[in-house]
Amino acid sequence: MENDGFSSSVTYKNLFSQVSDGAAFWKMIWRVPAPQRSHEHLGYCRYRLHGARSYQDLDVQMKSLATMRSLSSWSPSVTSWIKLNSNGAVSNLEQRASIGGVLRDSNTNWLWGYAINFGNESVFKVETRAMLEGLFLAWDKGFLKVVVECDNTLLVELLLSNGGASSSLVELQLLHQVLLRKWEIHIRHIPRTFNGVADRMTKCADTCSSLIRLFYPHQLRS
Repeated sequence: MENDGFSSSVTYKNLFSQVSDGAAFWKMIWRVPAPQRSHEHLGYCRYRLHGARSYQDLDVQMKSLATMRSLSSWSPSVTSWIKLNSNGAVSNLEQRASIGGVLRDSNTNWLWGYAINFGNESVFKVETRAMLEGLFLAWDKGFLKVVVECDNTLLVELLLSNGGASSSLVELQLLHQVLLRKWEIHIRHIPRTFNGVADRMTKCADTCSSLIRLFYPHQLRS
């Protein structure tokens, strides 16, 4: 007899059916009484099956997975736009996580880098926090046209399908609200091999503090 608890068979049956509305899918996933890591896994499976979808409420663009894999290198944003690359890292050995990112202009000039260290969390939550902090920084500095690149396919898929609105994860709810502010945001997936600067920033977090650490252009020349 079926109960109200988590049922992998029923969940996968719904998962592998053709769910045309990405937001409806994520609303279903967040209602499943399962651990956070299970939500992430189910979302990733759907991403692999059906691919990314458009986020109609925002001016957001994303290339197909096949196109993304053919990218030859990181490229700067177009004139009047800045680019944010974010990343998160989790060390199971040290039981801690860190986030990092970098903001650069259309001439590839370094604007700001950032890094934060905090307790052990899931990779998905860390990646979400990394993007959120980068967008907070961009907003605080007055930038209203931002290209956001992230190498976490699940997070990008979720945002493009408006799945953050119904999430039980606080960071995702905040991220959803930030994206709805009066600015232009393009969210794109980038292969991990081309997100190396953001990855390097995760290693620059202060391990003795949970405060954000900012890196200015003059520090790169010193």
